[in-house]
Amino acid sequence: GKKDIFGKTLRVTAFAVADELCSAAELVMGKTTGFPAAIIRNYQFTPSDDDSAKSLIRSKKEDLFR
Repeated sequence: GKKDIFGKTLRVTAFAVADELCSAAELVMGKTTGFPAAIIRNYQFTPSDDDSAKSLIRSKKEDLFR
């Protein structure tokens, strides 16, 4: 219900879990250390009906970055 910096009302926070996990992995891998991968252990994944990247795609009208 809060407004963003453009005055639009925020209604949904959609988490892209894969993006969040990749960001966390990058913190331990480093940019220039030469480590090509990181292992993420004990992440409790719970599948849902909305677990596809398609659920994150917004129409042009709703997309702030287009």
